[in-house]
Amino acid sequence: MEIYKRSMLTKTVVEEGERKIAGRENENEEIINRILSLTTVEGVVSVLRIVGMKGIGKTALAELVCCDIRVTTKFSVIWISGIHGNSYVESVKKEMIRELEIEGKGMKKIEDLNPEEATRRSRFLLVLDDLRSENHEELLSLRRELREVPGSSGGVILVTTQNSLGPPKLVRYTLRLDILGEENFWALFEKVIGGVSSESKTSDAQKKLIKKCRGVPAAITKLATMLKTREAISEADIKNLERIFMQEMKTMYYDELPSWHLKQCFAYLPFIFPKAGQAVKVETLVQLWMAEGFLGPFNSSSQPEELGISIIKEFCRRSILSVREDQFGSITDCGMYNPLLLDLSRFVAGEGRCYMDDRGESVMQTVRRVFLTQDFDFSNGIPESLNKTKKHLRTILFPLPGNNDWSSRIPHDVTLSLSACDAIFRAFESLHVLGLADLGMRMLPSSIGELKLLRYLNLSHNNMDKLPASIGKLKRLQTLKLSHCHQLKKLPDEVQHLVNLKHLELEGCLHLAHMPSTLGKLTKLERLSHFTVSNNNCKHKQLQGFAELMNLKNLRGGLEILHLERLKFEEPRHVGRAYLKDKEHLWDISLKWSHDDDNNKKDNEKSLLDRLEPHPNLQGLSIKGYRGTAFSTWLSSLKNLVSFTLNNCSMCTSLPALNGFPNLKVLRLERLDSLKYITDGTKGSTELGLCMLDYLSISDCPELTSWWRPSETAHNNAILFSSLSILDVKYCPKLSSMPLYPNLDVRLILEGSSMRTLLDTINYRSTSNPAPPLSRLMRLKINNVEEESYLPNNWLENFLSLQYLWISEKMSVVKSFSHLRSLNTMTITNCTGVDLPSEEWGGLKMLRHLTIQEVAKLKSLPSGIKHLTSLAALWINGCPELETLTEEIGNLKSLNILHIENCHNLHSLPKTMSQLKSLNKLVIRSCPLLLPRCQEGTGDDWPQIRHIKDIYVAGTSEVFE
Repeated sequence: MEIYKRSMLTKTVVEEGERKIAGRENENEEIINRILSLTTVEGVVSVLRIVGMKGIGKTALAELVCCDIRVTTKFSVIWISGIHGNSYVESVKKEMIRELEIEGKGMKKIEDLNPEEATRRSRFLLVLDDLRSENHEELLSLRRELREVPGSSGGVILVTTQNSLGPPKLVRYTLRLDILGEENFWALFEKVIGGVSSESKTSDAQKKLIKKCRGVPAAITKLATMLKTREAISEADIKNLERIFMQEMKTMYYDELPSWHLKQCFAYLPFIFPKAGQAVKVETLVQLWMAEGFLGPFNSSSQPEELGISIIKEFCRRSILSVREDQFGSITDCGMYNPLLLDLSRFVAGEGRCYMDDRGESVMQTVRRVFLTQDFDFSNGIPESLNKTKKHLRTILFPLPGNNDWSSRIPHDVTLSLSACDAIFRAFESLHVLGLADLGMRMLPSSIGELKLLRYLNLSHNNMDKLPASIGKLKRLQTLKLSHCHQLKKLPDEVQHLVNLKHLELEGCLHLAHMPSTLGKLTKLERLSHFTVSNNNCKHKQLQGFAELMNLKNLRGGLEILHLERLKFEEPRHVGRAYLKDKEHLWDISLKWSHDDDNNKKDNEKSLLDRLEPHPNLQGLSIKGYRGTAFSTWLSSLKNLVSFTLNNCSMCTSLPALNGFPNLKVLRLERLDSLKYITDGTKGSTELGLCMLDYLSISDCPELTSWWRPSETAHNNAILFSSLSILDVKYCPKLSSMPLYPNLDVRLILEGSSMRTLLDTINYRSTSNPAPPLSRLMRLKINNVEEESYLPNNWLENFLSLQYLWISEKMSVVKSFSHLRSLNTMTITNCTGVDLPSEEWGGLKMLRHLTIQEVAKLKSLPSGIKHLTSLAALWINGCPELETLTEEIGNLKSLNILHIENCHNLHSLPKTMSQLKSLNKLVIRSCPLLLPRCQEGTGDDWPQIRHIKDIYVAGTSEVFE
């Protein structure tokens, strides 16, 4: 590890940093403001991250932050770079304390260092630059040990890293460093080249080259160095210089990839992401890599999916891809957002290997992969330029649907006709990958069976109601995607011949009546998203269809079983069958009853649930529409359960013992009409458990009164959620007693529910934690609550880290928000009896978005808004008594958007609006008194708004622009 002292940073490092940091002023201010706001409470230690690709400027930005006078006067800065190992807490602490001791008293021996004395004098800013360790427990341990030092003033750990994977619960704020804007990358180019060039003096040839840098500082520096010694560049030089530049980028990013698998998959990325900013499901990307042979030979006994996931994670470690994780920590979606890396992947792929074209006019004869837009014209058959590739072509893809469930087509529009589809199947018999998603296809031609080598077939978001029997000829098929084929009614029995099928996706197939009776023969099937119980009235066929699950022993991931109300078991014939219990690789199961065509007695549902016991490895369980009054005893065996959801279990009066789930992180209790308490024990009679619980949602439980069963012997000692980050309580009006949540740090929503638990939490005092309750909370929404008898005037004073605040309906106390120094977004809506105070606004220095909506008694914006110097957007809507905006609005120097709607008594605009030079957009709707005053040239208020670039003024039937 390399240690920089603060003096070294201020004298040398920052000078180099300023040269490379052009255009990062906003990011610099953001990080500094975060650091200052997160250290307002003594003893608190927070973690911030700067994440981005190599060469994007993370270190330079951190250096600039460390040398800002607002930081150096309040913090002792310690800089440690290059941590690679998994165990580093002790060495970091030793170097940190040594630096603090040296700074305070002069040199001491290591063994004489006193952590308590060293960290008491001032807050610290510890920078871990280029952190590559993925041991999140080590970082958590470091934060905990620094926080628990007796008498510590606290501080901030600032991490810079390429790794976009990270521990979201541990990190208070992540800044994902983006590319520079055009104006800023020109400024950096001029700095590097020595001021001898500018955009106005640069030739068109040079401009083309410079734009190839795509706003990445390291690339700009590299190109500027290349061009520094060249006096002139001609058009003829461009291609050669582009090639040299891309070779430099290849050396910097591609050549460092440590394996052939990584390089192959990197070169394939432009085929999946035609332009930067798009995202796909991780499983789709892995399935395509697998079909292309990048993850090992066909029919390999290994797990290519695991290799694919490891490759995506390695790309994330280098910020090539960004991903989203689910509640189990598994990555679900990934996107490529950096255009330079996308250009580089095209460069290393080569034109002969991956070609994208919407007409096929210039396809090379040896091309192996073709990407076609949805308007590709097959009306006159297959274009000759595409037809000549049929010997070599292995992949045809139309654009992949987005990550939502919506089609991009006009409903019932057919983009690819039956004849055109048939022509493709007959012409390109060597295809391995075929993506025909979202083309409006109503029928799949039987010639699909000619594609004997096909491994991947995507038919999702189409309109066919059945598949041809010939699909059973695709014996090499590994992936069949049929998601959101809403008209699909059945699958042919011939799917039993798809002996290599591993992935069958059926999400959103709403009309699928049953599964094929031969499904159990697909013994290699690993991913089955949905299983629909048959609606056939024959008992044996019903059970036979469900029993097909027994043979699918390799199922992995998640499985949703639909229409369980149709299922009947015959006693004693089916007792003891393990329908789900032997599926050890299933990590998420959803059991769903619909009751839309059910005449069964509901008291049979408990015995049915008893037979659906899963393997103890299960991590996620969702039970929806269950009408039993109690749950099966097997739930207590699920010690690995991470997520548990109960939805619309209307007859349920009690829950399983939640303290039996030691790993539970996510708990959702929704629409439990008969539930009166959550835990059968009384308060204090049993331990809460749930030490890992991170997310709790309780909604639409009208009879729920308490977490515990009422008892006269229950004690009043406070019981806490120890690790809860998110709490949503919606429409549980009687819930007034539950564990407190002083350490909540991400989100609190109270909607249509009692405020009693919030007041109890605010009043809680800890003997071990100096931070006030809820001082780490970032988002708060309070809607439609009764609060008159509960909340004091100063109820918001604890919320020192709050970034988002929404208060509405029945709230009459809107005070003490001057303490919200971290607040970024604030919405005040439908609050009765409120006239906003003028004295509360001075502390909101970071507020950027303010919405005031349906505040009935508001007559004027408060004069205190003059303090909102960072405010960028102001929305005012539905304030019938509002007459003026106040002349103080002229002080909002950062205001960019002003939106005013449904304010019928607002009679004029302030004259000081002419001072709002940053105001680019003004929208006025349904404000009849303002309508004539804002007309161009003639309106009385036109002089103070004429400088605004975009003005929209609309009445009930007219629009003036």
